Amino acid sequence: MTGASSLETQGIAENRLSASVLTALVILAALVLRVIYLRWLCPLELAGDEAYYWEWSRRLAACYYEKGPGLAYLIAGSVHLFGISEWAVRLPMPLCSALAGWAVARLATAIRHDARAGLWAVVCFFLLPAFQFNALICTQDGPLIACWALAAAAGWRLMRHWHAGNLSVADWLLLSLPLAVGFLFKQTALLFIPSIVAYALLRRRELRWRLALLGQ
Repeated sequence: MTGASSLETQGIAENRLSASVLTALVILAALVLRVIYLRWLCPLELAGDEAYYWEWSRRLAACYYEKGPGLAYLIAGSVHLFGISEWAVRLPMPLCSALAGWAVARLATAIRHDARAGLWAVVCFFLLPAFQFNALICTQDGPLIACWALAAAAGWRLMRHWHAGNLSVADWLLLSLPLAVGFLFKQTALLFIPSIVAYALLRRRELRWRLALLGQ
């Protein structure tokens, strides 16, 4: 019985490893295909908003009239490396989508304790039309989606540790970082914070509040 149990455990571990590898390959394949499309196949000139944000990148500042400076700096870095072209302006978007896909996979894997859940989650994420669009068109939404996905994964980790009573400062920092970066792109990134507050209030009797705000 012990041998059979050991073989079963080994099989589960191998399946999870295979799913993790497939997840990484799906993310990489989506990234490569999107870059190829933008570089050689995309027939579209910059839309009005994209050209507007490119103008921002030519006049870098600490903030702009309607949004933060994050997108301008992303575009400026890409254009500096690859030259002034439509595909260079849009290049940060598939990179942000790949990062968001990784965060979605991590979140699904953590929730289900199964790497196969992460694989299916990232496949569904990449196939949704809205996320496809934001992976190819240069707006604040692409980076914001990535920051929200990272915040969701960090928030899930924080809540698990809070329930277990081993919450640390690192958990709060991991949650705060993507929210702070997201704020540089769009102020609505901070709307994630009320969800943390709402969850804490709804589960207040189950959470361990001692030093919760600072971590142990």
